[in-house]
Amino acid sequence: MPEAPVALASSLTAFRHALVCKRWLRVARSVHPAIVVPRNRFFSARTFASLLSSPTLGFPNLRHLHLGEFAMNSVDSRLVRSICDGCGSSLTHLTMHLYGRQPVTSMQSVRSSPAEQSTGSAAILPADVAAIFSSCTRLVNLDLRLGLGVCEIPPSISCLEKLTRLSMSFSNVTALPGELLSLCRLKELHLVSQSLRMLPNPFSCLTSLEHLSLRNCPMGHLPRDLGHLHNIKILSLSHLPGLAELPDSICQLPALSRLSLDHCPRFVRLPENLFQLPSLDTLHLDKLPAFTALPISFGQLPPGEPVASSPTIHTCPSLSSLPEDIGRLSALEYLYLKFVVRLTALPNSLGHLTALKELKAVECANLEVLPDSVSAMGALTSLILDGCFFADLPSDIGQLQNLDTLKLFSTRLSDPPDSFGQLGSLKKLTLYECYDLVELPASFTNLTSLETLLIYGGSSLMDLPLGFEKLSQLRRLELLNCSMPYLPDRFGELANLEILKVQSTDTYKRFGITSETVPPAAHLGYQSEGEEFQLDGSCSLQGFPPSFSSLTRLQQLIIDGCEMLEELPEGMGNLASLRVLKVENCKRLRVFPSLLPTAISTTATGPCTSAATSSSAAPPPLPLLEELVISCCPKLTNLPQGLDLLPRLEHFTLEYCTSSKLANRSTAVSLSASSSPPSPLVAPITLPRSVESIIISNVFKSAHYLPESFLSLSCLLHLNIYDLRSLKQLIAPPALAQTPAEFETDDIAASCAGLEEIPRGPIATGLSQLDLLSSLVHLHIVNTNLPSLPDNLGDLRELAVLQLEKCHAMTSLPDSLTTLSKLQQIDLKSLPLLTHLPENFGQLKALNELSLESCKALQGLPSSFTLLPSLIMLSIINCPKVTCLPDSLSSFTRLSSLKLNRLPGLRHLPSPFFLPSLVQFSLQGCKRLCALPNDLGGLSHLREVDLDGCPQLKQLPQSLRDRQKVIEVKGAWGRRR
Repeated sequence: MPEAPVALASSLTAFRHALVCKRWLRVARSVHPAIVVPRNRFFSARTFASLLSSPTLGFPNLRHLHLGEFAMNSVDSRLVRSICDGCGSSLTHLTMHLYGRQPVTSMQSVRSSPAEQSTGSAAILPADVAAIFSSCTRLVNLDLRLGLGVCEIPPSISCLEKLTRLSMSFSNVTALPGELLSLCRLKELHLVSQSLRMLPNPFSCLTSLEHLSLRNCPMGHLPRDLGHLHNIKILSLSHLPGLAELPDSICQLPALSRLSLDHCPRFVRLPENLFQLPSLDTLHLDKLPAFTALPISFGQLPPGEPVASSPTIHTCPSLSSLPEDIGRLSALEYLYLKFVVRLTALPNSLGHLTALKELKAVECANLEVLPDSVSAMGALTSLILDGCFFADLPSDIGQLQNLDTLKLFSTRLSDPPDSFGQLGSLKKLTLYECYDLVELPASFTNLTSLETLLIYGGSSLMDLPLGFEKLSQLRRLELLNCSMPYLPDRFGELANLEILKVQSTDTYKRFGITSETVPPAAHLGYQSEGEEFQLDGSCSLQGFPPSFSSLTRLQQLIIDGCEMLEELPEGMGNLASLRVLKVENCKRLRVFPSLLPTAISTTATGPCTSAATSSSAAPPPLPLLEELVISCCPKLTNLPQGLDLLPRLEHFTLEYCTSSKLANRSTAVSLSASSSPPSPLVAPITLPRSVESIIISNVFKSAHYLPESFLSLSCLLHLNIYDLRSLKQLIAPPALAQTPAEFETDDIAASCAGLEEIPRGPIATGLSQLDLLSSLVHLHIVNTNLPSLPDNLGDLRELAVLQLEKCHAMTSLPDSLTTLSKLQQIDLKSLPLLTHLPENFGQLKALNELSLESCKALQGLPSSFTLLPSLIMLSIINCPKVTCLPDSLSSFTRLSSLKLNRLPGLRHLPSPFFLPSLVQFSLQGCKRLCALPNDLGGLSHLREVDLDGCPQLKQLPQSLRDRQKVIEVKGAWGRRR
């Protein structure tokens, strides 16, 4: 039944509004408009087709159209025709992903029956594809993906005379029409097919072709006249299981610059004269298990003869050697070998490659010798040897005066040669898992250009060489899993040092991460920018030199997993550039040094009265510090002096510092100027007002309250409290009399089993004074004994997300919850005593996501529940007393996901079941559900129904059975197992 014009106009407005909001519609009704529509959940194909074909509502000047996957049925056939009729004559760029489910063997033999048109079960027709070719004659770029419904490409493809780029992906097409060869302007052809066995003949008719890409095609050979395509520049052959060789005519392609072959398991040889191609500069061979040898001509070209300047040989396990005369390839610039496991040696002539800039050998496990002639490659700038078991480097490696990057991974190197220090241009040196490395040569300190030094897995390396401070340009030093207990005494003289990292692999093992599961880059902790000093998991580091405080350029100091470390460096307050300070997993650390500059610092154990006693002209401590993390230091007895004076601190974390002295030692924290010490029941911590985020977890075991100073944190956005099991209320009782009128916060997460009450009343504490939390956006309470939330919860006018989890004593929600006009998400999980939702729940007009899980006492949903116009996702899971849904669901016009899982009391669903936007519907574990609504299959957007664990369900409604080619029915239901 056609849609009413009013509905069309309304749909058009909503359509354009949605596209603008999603940034899909770039230009509308302009000279060169473009529409991008991905998998659309909001508009049916019928509506979109009407918009395109309408003379008043269409897009007559449309140039670019990108359509994502639409289910291919008779309605989508109309969509194709609407594109052709409405804007086909103006389109220049078209992308359509048309996936059918029923094979069609001829263009004339199949048409949709009336029943198929009503149920939407017919596949896209080849005639529809032919209509695209015939109508869109101005196309220059076409990307077409066809499913099982199309078994042939129509001859009308010849109408696309202006086409310059064609990309087609199909499943059942076995041959391309000869008319394809008439596209004389075609420059790019990309074909992806599981059934295409040959290209049309004579393929050389595509005289303008510059880029040919074939992927997943079962063809066993390429056309012999391929060499007549004199303009072709790129030839990419991927996943061709039957391809064994290339035609010799490929050696006649004068413009070919890139040749790529990968995942061709039967490929055995390249043409003999391939490397005589004058323009070939890139050769990529990957995953060719049968490839045994490069052509002999690869190393027999006369000096100066053009050759591929960057060959890549990747995973060719049958390749055992390189040609001995490879040194004659004077134009070779890059050589990359990876997983060539039978390669045992590199040719001695390698040193004659005078133009070679990069030599890279990765996981060539049997490659144990690097020829001495390598030292003669004067242009070499990068040498990377990974997984090659070299025991020595050439003795005269120092002759490589242009080498700026040297990376040795998993080698047996034990003693670098003395000439190592002559590498005057070396900037980056990586020694990765060189476990036999005992010491660095004395000449090492002559590397005055060195900027980055990474030693990973040097467990035998006990010291850095004498005079290490002479590396004046060193900016990054990483010593990972090394055994040195101390840094050099003059370490602080490295004036340009920005990153220092000392770490052991134990840091990763604590989280179940190994070298097999994390790529090297993740192990090494590379960061793209910023200055960083990291000490991560160095199990042997015991202390810092006195000169450490001279590293004034440090911006990040991270000390992680230094289990032997008992003291942090003094003078940390002098690190004026420090932005991030993290101290984690230091099990023996007892005292945290002062953060005050040395001139005004008191002793670590003395009274922390810096706010009252320091001179007004004194500089602030660590003026740039933005983040402070203290975590997993169980013996720590104090917090740093000057904590409340950090002018730019934004993020503060204190976790798993379980010492009882930390909570009871009032002299260990920075206090206000009050004369009396705080109560031992109040957590002894004072923070600056600039703090935006706080995480406090498993500390202050005897504290019943957080300090009242928390209410003065006017910039606070996130407050996360976990596992403070002694906490009775959030804030100490006398707090609110002296607090400001503003408390901006964005996220409160509490996981405190001892938290019994969020007090009430005008003089009460904690969350009861909710007008102070007027900017609260996210409220998250976990694992508490709260019986309820405050009655004035509605004062949180900005609240958008409410999450309550494991609140085992909570029986109800306050009625004021329904006044939260901006609330968008409610997530209630494991509230076993919650019996009902507020009666006026339907007043939450902005609510778009509701999740009720394991609320086992919940009796049902309120009658006003159906008045939620914005609801998009609804989940009711494991609520055994919920036996039915409200009768009318028609108000949920935007609901796209509905999960009713593990509801043993649910016997039936309301009828009519009209949810026009529903895409996913789950009924897992509804053991007593006997039937589904008869109109379920009529929901045009429905794509998935999960009925797993519904044993009483005997059959599907007819409307759903008719659309099973479009709607996926999942799970074992009824008698199915």
